[in-house]
Amino acid sequence: SEELVLPPGYKVKNMPEAVSIDDGDISYRMAYSADTPSESNPSLTVHYDKKFLIDSKQLSTEEYMSLKKILRASSRSGRGEIILETDNRGGK
Repeated sequence: SEELVLPPGYKVKNMPEAVSIDDGDISYRMAYSADTPSESNPSLTVHYDKKFLIDSKQLSTEEYMSLKKILRASSRSGRGEIILETDNRGGK
């Protein structure tokens, strides 16, 4: 889990969509979220959470193919961009 705190005056225009894949003993989750700035906390905080779990010591051929599919999805989702824009209400 990672957190990015931006100075006041910014808002999120776009974030990557959440990804959740469960396939037997293999699972992958990736999600972004942002706290809405307020008067008491004018900073924008963006959260990034990624979990990749393999619940088995050995994988069958089918499970290995699922692993490859999940790794491709992880690679695509990891290239997503958070787009920010200035928020005129933020005081800047």
